[in-house]
Amino acid sequence: MATSSPNGGSIGAATPPARCHAGDNGSLPDSACTPGATDPRVSQADISSTICRNGYTATVRPPASVTEPIKRDRMAAYGITAPLAQYELDHLVSGGGGGDDE
Repeated sequence: MATSSPNGGSIGAATPPARCHAGDNGSLPDSACTPGATDPRVSQADISSTICRNGYTATVRPPASVTEPIKRDRMAAYGITAPLAQYELDHLVSGGGGGDDE
């Protein structure tokens, strides 16, 4: 189920496979399980008003009420049973680097 994010994208739109597998001896995420695409609204021409603007990431970061269920789902898919608080849901391309929630 997709959930709207503050920047207008949707997070969790793609359904990951039932099991995720880290690559390169565990150091790389499974691309089918990792959110994060480039945000089409960010370009080299407008970085001073987007990713280089102080406070920009606060305008695009989804709230924990959105990310926690996704984190729980992705951890289960990787077979991780440790407490959620020990992990952070990261995106392939961070919001501060011009990433999107897709």
